[in-house]
Amino acid sequence: MAGLKFKRLGISLDCARNGRMKPEMIKKYIDIMSKMGYNTLLLYLEDMFEIEGEPYFGYKRGRFTTAELSDLDSYAKVRGVEIVAFIELLSHMERIRRWSKYNNLFDNDHILLCDSDQTYEFVEKMFAAIRKGLSSNTICIGFDEATALGRGRYLDIHGYQDPLDIALRHLGKISEIGTKFGYDELIAADDTFLRLANNGTYGENIEQVPEYIKEQIPKNVSLFTWEYFSTVQKTYDKVFRIAKSMKSEVWFCGAMYSWQGYTPHNHFSMQAMKCGFESCFDMGVENAFLTTWGDTGMECSWFSLLPCMYYMAEIAKGNDDLQKIKSGFYKMFGIEWDTFMLLDLPGTANFHYYPDGPSDHHKIANCEKHFLYNDCFYGLVDNIDRPEYADEFKAAAEKLDKVVVTEEYAYLFEWIRDVCNVLAYKCNLGNRTREAYLKKDMTGIKELLPIYDKVVENLEIFYKSFEKRWMIENLSYGFEVHDIRIGGLIKRVAHCKEILVRFINGEIDKIEQFDEPVLDIFCREGDNSPIGNLDWKTFFTVSIF
Repeated sequence: MAGLKFKRLGISLDCARNGRMKPEMIKKYIDIMSKMGYNTLLLYLEDMFEIEGEPYFGYKRGRFTTAELSDLDSYAKVRGVEIVAFIELLSHMERIRRWSKYNNLFDNDHILLCDSDQTYEFVEKMFAAIRKGLSSNTICIGFDEATALGRGRYLDIHGYQDPLDIALRHLGKISEIGTKFGYDELIAADDTFLRLANNGTYGENIEQVPEYIKEQIPKNVSLFTWEYFSTVQKTYDKVFRIAKSMKSEVWFCGAMYSWQGYTPHNHFSMQAMKCGFESCFDMGVENAFLTTWGDTGMECSWFSLLPCMYYMAEIAKGNDDLQKIKSGFYKMFGIEWDTFMLLDLPGTANFHYYPDGPSDHHKIANCEKHFLYNDCFYGLVDNIDRPEYADEFKAAAEKLDKVVVTEEYAYLFEWIRDVCNVLAYKCNLGNRTREAYLKKDMTGIKELLPIYDKVVENLEIFYKSFEKRWMIENLSYGFEVHDIRIGGLIKRVAHCKEILVRFINGEIDKIEQFDEPVLDIFCREGDNSPIGNLDWKTFFTVSIF
């Protein structure tokens, strides 16, 4: 087997956005990683680890105990995999913000209060806790997406100061603490410096970083640069040039798309990350990892990303022969590559937005999510719905129902099939109901009532298969969010039917939501193309939730 073109090739598993993988499933992932050739596992934690004397840190979230981390660390070492903690020491700490005892640690909702002794005392506790559980001398500390730095309590205490200066001082303090525990730290170069230096933008027009920034980056801090959205190599080349102008050793942080909804996006992830890896090879980048994210509650399974994971491992070995990759995938998993790729839902609205050619910046369409939560009366994305979409999701469900897969992974195909079966009835239902209502076509409305019943029936089935998937892979923590979302959706669809029955029976004389025109909720004049958006509430309601 050809060797890796990287010193480190890693996967980052998000363990902080509701779903926390069971230890045995993390071990299964480590086994798969090792077989493929990956040698680094980053555990994205936020507050998901035990700190002695801090019972509220990770409370009721399924945090890792020190013993669990230590056990995983030992298990991984035997298989040639190093576990690196991925924590947050600037932003993304909003999960502990809800506990009043930690209010003094915050500048604003999700950014820590810099230049504060209390903050650094707590950071020291975090480092100490991680050091007890994991043996790696590398730790990733985030430092991304903090554009509101210094504009909350910090502003009240210190007055206005340049956010970049605050970040650099904060990094210096964190570096000193990390050195005390023997850590080499890894931070997001593009976010920490480019966004703060450019009023929150990603620095698209920046060609070089000022010398004073380079001079203040501590010796024990390495940089990673993240890019997920481009299918053009020059995009990656540019971010590497900028990062390498600050530090010669730069890591690449890519992504396997897992945060857009219930389905994976292996196809696009491979398209984009191949460009990223080719740039790494050309630019001399020796360390790379691919992230998984569960931004909106961990709806997607990390195991549904196995095609992308395998493909990128092969690219990292210099093999880009797709037929050989497909053959190797089958030998490893006993499932045909093209079968596994059906989880991407090709032939549905999810694919209608993929670019025909290279794109500097691209967003994924996640129609399986926004048509699922699109309210039957409000119709917040009815303008992008199409009559043919129901048939497309029905066809996808039929394909998924016929696949032959190993028992080990059958559950992945079941729950994606079941969401497609919901959409086979729910897609365009709002438009059909509105059309009949506006025509005062009572017969037409009556004919739609059984479809509302089928939506509820299939939602119940989907809920059960989704719950099965969750409990196979994760601890039960966090699933209550999906109980509320899917349970609320079931009740809402049933209630919409009840309202229609009242209208038919003359108990009410109008349904207010249908009397208003359908507008594009993203204010795109005349653009009815599919969209990619994360927050499920966006499609469900404009009311306070």
